[in-house]
Amino acid sequence: MRACTDYVRTSVAKYRDRIHAWDVVNELHSKNELELSKDQLLELTGAALQAAREADPTCFRLINNCCPWCEYLAREVPLGKQSIYDYLTMVRGAGIDYEAIGLQYYYYGRDLLEIERSLETFADFGKPIHITELGTPSSSEEIQTGWPNGVRFPWHGERWSGQSRLIGWSSSTRWPTPSHTSRPSPGGISWTRRSSPTAACFMPTSDQRKATDG
Repeated sequence: MRACTDYVRTSVAKYRDRIHAWDVVNELHSKNELELSKDQLLELTGAALQAAREADPTCFRLINNCCPWCEYLAREVPLGKQSIYDYLTMVRGAGIDYEAIGLQYYYYGRDLLEIERSLETFADFGKPIHITELGTPSSSEEIQTGWPNGVRFPWHGERWSGQSRLIGWSSSTRWPTPSHTSRPSPGGISWTRRSSPTAACFMPTSDQRKATDG
């Protein structure tokens, strides 16, 4: 615990003049390399978020989550793993403070209506939602790869590439369904380009910056 909070505190303090928004907590609902219990993961979540706040009182803190449809629970349910909704419900019940929910959407066989329904589910928490990662297959053909689960749809090659990992909608745009629904999109721009030395960039909206700047 101390090693984690020291790392968060040092990193945020070092870059506080250059970076405003942080994925402080990443995929703790599904990744548990230390084999912690759910209560221990919750404690780690709160401690990390608090450390970031201490290092920069104005920083914008995200809890970032992957696999919104929880396919990983169909394969195995090891210690500590749970759905995003259950994890965020525990965070809310513990009174842990943070600014936004990050969601990653890598989908094959999912349409935009299902993604919209997923976003509506997480709106229950009353937090801004940021799509931090998104990708679609470049082919409908399944191929055997070296990934842990074996067969995957190709994403411009066997592994991720910068071409297939681009997402960015600001709060002034609309969620891009074929019928152009009136539901506002997630508020923020986030992209990752693996081929670039600059791994990631995020720009919060002016309202979000005002909220954390007081």
